[in-house]
Amino acid sequence: MPEEADLIRLCDALHRDCDVDDALWARLRTRYSEEAMLALLMLAGSYRTVSYLTNALRLPLEAGARRFPHSMPAGN
Repeated sequence: MPEEADLIRLCDALHRDCDVDDALWARLRTRYSEEAMLALLMLAGSYRTVSYLTNALRLPLEAGARRFPHSMPAGN
């Protein structure tokens, strides 16, 4: 679905560039309010912060939790 694809693009852009281009922002704003956009940005930032903390503190992985692959294919 295009809506879900744009949410993934938002997360990818924030992770890669710490920014969102104007065209993507405009597409998202047609579906989400300013408040919702702020919530999406805060949510992405919160997950990033948790990742920094858990990785830097070398916290143990949760038993039974799904794992991400160690590397992603080029272009993802």
